[in-house]
Amino acid sequence: MKQDFALEYIHKYEFVHNDLKSDSVVLEKRHDQMLHPVIIDFGKSVAFSKIQSPFPKPEHLRVHYKNSYVAPTLVDGTGNSSVESDVFSLTFLIKTVYIHFKGNLLT
Repeated sequence: MKQDFALEYIHKYEFVHNDLKSDSVVLEKRHDQMLHPVIIDFGKSVAFSKIQSPFPKPEHLRVHYKNSYVAPTLVDGTGNSSVESDVFSLTFLIKTVYIHFKGNLLT
């Protein structure tokens, strides 16, 4: 998927998206008539230099975010937002799309 290249670009400039989920990706039909994923909604993005210390989510949010696009280390407060947490979210998103479409290619 092309999202991984976009995410790599964001990380190259030392930002984390910090909220990568299905609502943060749109499909754009381009001149080649193919659908291309575009990452949007940078409202929670943050520069590497501005990442704050981790803190655990309240219990009601831990239950909500368990087994979701949010990296487990962010849910339990044992890790910061990072390239790894963005990659976790991207992987969750790809898995969700794959399961939803049962492996059929989007064309």
